Amino acid sequence: MDLKDVICKNKCCVSGCVDRISKRHRFPKDVSLLKEWVKNIKDQRLNTLSPQEIYSKYYVCDRNLVLEYLVPGTRRGLRRDASKKIYLEQKKLSLTLLKAIYTLHYVLKLIFLQNGISTTAVNHSYLCKTQ
Repeated sequence: MDLKDVICKNKCCVSGCVDRISKRHRFPKDVSLLKEWVKNIKDQRLNTLSPQEIYSKYYVCDRNLVLEYLVPGTRRGLRRDASKKIYLEQKKLSLTLLKAIYTLHYVLKLIFLQNGISTTAVNHSYLCKTQ
């Protein structure tokens, strides 16, 4: 297992998000809930796309979702009632600190994968905490 295998291929669509390792979530299929997410994200390019385009091409990472709605260790990763809850407050961590945390996370995940340890049950909430 190589480090490049751990990095998410789908970039988070939230403006300014640098996370490349947290779990990714699609937008809700329900059009009204999808529009709620788009409204909360406040990105003009999403307003120009159809709901189908957004659902099929754009993702939001764990870092931008409210912690109480994340369900670690599950494939889905989100509670069903999480659809309206996007966490978009400014993060108070510096970019340098974030990069250090992500690098450490990459290394730990790589070690886990090389030793056959499942990473789905690992709690990633420390990536979301602010100072």
